[in-house]
Amino acid sequence: YRDASGALLVYDITDAESFNKVKNWVKELRKIVGNDIVIVIAGNKIDMEKNRNVDEMEAVKYAESVGAVHFHCSAKANRGLDEVFGALAQKMLDKKGPAGKVKGAG
Repeated sequence: YRDASGALLVYDITDAESFNKVKNWVKELRKIVGNDIVIVIAGNKIDMEKNRNVDEMEAVKYAESVGAVHFHCSAKANRGLDEVFGALAQKMLDKKGPAGKVKGAG
């Protein structure tokens, strides 16, 4: 992932440990790739909202604090997936200038 332009990090809203793992991945990506990588964080399993163990506002604020975008989705219910992938793709394209070069680079 050293040359990655973007990353989609997904956690299970019913599993707080999975959210902690996302935080570790963000640190790793920033260390290896730097700040140029686009990061989207998605809280999955919103179809199981009643079993939520990750505070929604905490997740959104964390994403903002690391320069990421946060979404909620449900792979099982096919909700929010287009928005997640669309936002990741659009943000990656926005970072690129003409001819696919990263804006501000060389």
